[in-house]
Amino acid sequence: ADTLADVPVGMHFDVITAFDVLEHIGAPGPFVQQVRKLLAPDGIFVSTSADTDSMSWRLQKARYWYCSYLPEHVSFFCRRTLDFVAEKNQMRSVLHEHMSHKRTSLGTRLKECLTGSLYAVLMRTSWLGVPRLRRKFATRAGTSWSSATDHFIHVMCSV
Repeated sequence: ADTLADVPVGMHFDVITAFDVLEHIGAPGPFVQQVRKLLAPDGIFVSTSADTDSMSWRLQKARYWYCSYLPEHVSFFCRRTLDFVAEKNQMRSVLHEHMSHKRTSLGTRLKECLTGSLYAVLMRTSWLGVPRLRRKFATRAGTSWSSATDHFIHVMCSV
């Protein structure tokens, strides 16, 4: 089957996974509805994606690298939205854990945290009123922060 719609009628699965998939779907509602139809009783749906509740995302908002550098990322989630999606599709959320999308050294994590936080502070203070900083950064996306704990693994169970 190339898509969920191609799965033969009556076929059910104990586990369906979508790792780094949801953020690429412009209308994730029908996708999750189809997942639910394909889950066996007590089946689970496991997904990973970026988490808009993460500190790094909240600091840089719409300029965060995950949504500003990567135009193929069109849908974004947090625990509240996933709990809503689960309830709407007769599922319940049973796990939501934060994680980093990429393993990096402590030095890289510290560097990215410092530069990301500095960028956020400067952005929120209108680049300290310095015209040169404003010209250089005002329209730029946020800093790369691939080591941030800005992703989740979320597990839903059919009810």
